[in-house]
Amino acid sequence: HPHLHHFGVMSYPLADLADARNHTDIVERIRERAAEKSPGEWVMATPVGEPHYFLRRSYRDLEEGELPNRQILDRATTDHPVMLQAWAPVIPNVCALNSAALAALGITRETPDRVENVWIEKDERGEPTGVLKGSVNLYYTEDPFMDSLLADLPILDPAAALPGTKRAMGEYNRMGVTTVYEGHSMSPHEVQVYRALRAEGSLTVRVLMALESEIYGVPWASPLSDEEFDANLELALSMTDVCDDLCRCNGVTVSRGGPCWPGFLRMHETYRGPYGEPTRGVTFVSGDKEARAIEYCALHGLRLNYIGGGYRDHDDFLDRAEAILERHPGSGRDWILQHVYLITAEQARRYAALGFQVTTSMSFSWAKGDLIAERIGAQVLPDLIPLRRLLDAGLEVGCGTDWGPKNIFEHIQLAQ
Repeated sequence: HPHLHHFGVMSYPLADLADARNHTDIVERIRERAAEKSPGEWVMATPVGEPHYFLRRSYRDLEEGELPNRQILDRATTDHPVMLQAWAPVIPNVCALNSAALAALGITRETPDRVENVWIEKDERGEPTGVLKGSVNLYYTEDPFMDSLLADLPILDPAAALPGTKRAMGEYNRMGVTTVYEGHSMSPHEVQVYRALRAEGSLTVRVLMALESEIYGVPWASPLSDEEFDANLELALSMTDVCDDLCRCNGVTVSRGGPCWPGFLRMHETYRGPYGEPTRGVTFVSGDKEARAIEYCALHGLRLNYIGGGYRDHDDFLDRAEAILERHPGSGRDWILQHVYLITAEQARRYAALGFQVTTSMSFSWAKGDLIAERIGAQVLPDLIPLRRLLDAGLEVGCGTDWGPKNIFEHIQLAQ
């Protein structure tokens, strides 16, 4: 569960600032990338530090201790809009723009200091410095203002799909990874990328994919109609192919809620969001659609991949799945539960009774355990990625990297 394709394609076209030491280093790398582009084209850059949690190294570890402002970035280029991106999973976050980028996005001294949950930093004269803070992530933001800005940016380059995935495969191969599960956020386009790599003989990992029933969490996502959702279930069935030893597409994915750090984790009780606001989480896919997906998969033998993170996710899904699968004996075996941030012993027992398999990641406790305790309360920590509990319940458990440390051997160590 490494999101190999997603992270590979997202980072491939960017000026790589991961190991930048100071502002001079950043300016030089931006200048080099700008020289390869026509005037007016955006120069997009990675964040500074170790993706994706940026705990061990971030922009705070630059010699200056902060991101460069627009005047510094203007030294690299004034002919190209420049953005130093902010990736998930951190909110509040920070990104930086040069003067051309501010102009392209219409951010001026007249822009309020705060719009939604985005703070526009300004100097003593009231001019924007180019630094934006708050909900400025590329995904899992759900901030109307930031999403409106991101809609005008070249976030994804279609030309990066094949080379970006190839480079990412090489990175993982060098760390000993030979198999990946691309279990969610997979559109037909992403599936076809892997199939194209297989067709040309350049696939260097075994890959299992599952088509997403409804894309969410990115600026360009919008809720599907019931007809569109049902069409995606049918498409997932038509794209199922488990005959190839290296490249398989099997099933459909349904996700109700998201992670804790943006306040998206679906819980029964309210907890604190990233700005202190009360929340019980965010629902990406309706309960009715969830029920229709369970029913469709049971009727047609389609493998369901379910993303469940909070207690409310599990309770809602299990109630529906148990009732529906009782009408379809033999269905539901080997379906997959993904992420599993928090899960009680009783919920684990119920998933095991349905024959589920589990994929989770030590990243969620390694990087966000303290945040979950702070936001929700230390009382939930015994339920946070409880591997022993899952195994004792009789569940088959696989662990992956997701957006934590990329080295799978570090994850083995964390699991132990």
